[in-house]
Amino acid sequence: MRLPNFRITFGPRGVIRSWATDTDDPANEARWGTVGKQRIIDTGPLTKKWMETCDDEFVAETLNIEKATIAKFPNNRPLVMPE
Repeated sequence: MRLPNFRITFGPRGVIRSWATDTDDPANEARWGTVGKQRIIDTGPLTKKWMETCDDEFVAETLNIEKATIAKFPNNRPLVMPE
């Protein structure tokens, strides 16, 4: 039995990296709709191999975002900020 859409429906999802922008993009992406005021990059599927290191990558990026936010808005510190 052939299931032509099996991988599309049930395969590994793409990991997206997105952030807010000042530019309103009217593009309409099939997977997530109107882009709007954000930039979206599909970094590829979360494979078994990538799962071995993705947590470290995600935590590092999160800490970078928090540090940049604190630098930009020093009076609005998060409740918990690792040193």
